[in-house]
Amino acid sequence: MSVSTMSSFNANYGNSGGCFGWASPFGSQFSAAASASAASVTHQQQRQQLQQQQNEEIKVKQELDADIAKSMNELSFQERQNVQEEIHGVSSTVVEDPEQITLCLKELDTYLGSLKAGTSFEIAEQMNKAYVENTDFRIMFLRAQKYNSKEAAAQIIRFFNVKAQLFGNEKLVKDITIDDLDEDDKACLQN
Repeated sequence: MSVSTMSSFNANYGNSGGCFGWASPFGSQFSAAASASAASVTHQQQRQQLQQQQNEEIKVKQELDADIAKSMNELSFQERQNVQEEIHGVSSTVVEDPEQITLCLKELDTYLGSLKAGTSFEIAEQMNKAYVENTDFRIMFLRAQKYNSKEAAAQIIRFFNVKAQLFGNEKLVKDITIDDLDEDDKACLQN
């Protein structure tokens, strides 16, 4: 190839570092095809890896399900029933003994006395003592905590703190109704 032919060739096709430093008229097409092929292979590998991960997760879930089923089958009927009730948030009814309720209410009052300092409960108590000492009101919290007086007291304190945050201190000793909600709250309830 003469110098003028090489110059002509170089001018037409450019020097892009092909074989021996010279470009091929097909170089960019082959290069693009090779890049696309490499990207396709990489994409396929990623899909395969993702599929493997999903298959492994499914296998682990199946093994866990099998272990749970095996463990459940080893339980007595009553134990299985208790587990099912606990999972679904349904517990068997507790027989409410009036003496036990009275004792729990006294314990609850003691716990509230030790927790109330500086809380919204204390403010509510000063506003309307009858409201916060209402037996039905307190039993509602005891029932929710399965008659654990300490937990019920903590829940009552949280209840009044959140109520004060949401509705202000003036509504602490009032049952909240739909009329107490603003337009945004009402719209939220409708959706």
